[in-house]
Amino acid sequence: IHPLFLAIGADPSIAATAIVAVDMGGYQLADAVAASREAWIMAMLVGYTSGATVVYLIPVGLTTLRKKYHKYLALGSMAGFVSIPVGVMAAYLITVLTNTPIRDSITTTGNSTYHLVFAPAALAANMAPLVIFCFALALGLRFKPDIMIKGFLVFGRFMDAGIKLVLAVVIIEYFTSVFSTVFGAWGFDPIIADQKDTFRALEIAGYIGIML
Repeated sequence: IHPLFLAIGADPSIAATAIVAVDMGGYQLADAVAASREAWIMAMLVGYTSGATVVYLIPVGLTTLRKKYHKYLALGSMAGFVSIPVGVMAAYLITVLTNTPIRDSITTTGNSTYHLVFAPAALAANMAPLVIFCFALALGLRFKPDIMIKGFLVFGRFMDAGIKLVLAVVIIEYFTSVFSTVFGAWGFDPIIADQKDTFRALEIAGYIGIML
């Protein structure tokens, strides 16, 4: 998706958080691929809304509710998807126009010194794919709800399995170093506390608690 977003002038970080919530790695992923701090903050807002809906609300809701209530969840989600671009733009504009400073890196300490620069053209370019994405999901829920519901269930199970698998292999690596020994390197950033960062696990748990 990265080249496609670049071709239309949009930042790829928007694609990341459109389907992955900020507390499930979307925030860090957006930070890694965003071309600017403005795009990063915009992607964060997308993760609060679209990402959380796609990766958590719909899969969990569908597995929690009885099947006869699925259509109501679908209709509610459809209405929510249509409003997501408006909510993201409103939150971003409030942040920019009030000249609210932000931290320019992922940290729980440090001063908020960065002021976002308002660029209407960049805002429009970044919102265009999100508008298309959200309206496409809303139309799918309106006209093909059964197919969309099945798709969300499959996606939810895939994400759940993937997250648990990553956690499992990270724990194995932490205690045995088997993967870094066999493959010569380890691609996942540590997600549990280690001797250099004893508060990492508690900090991440705090992030998740705040998001929820």
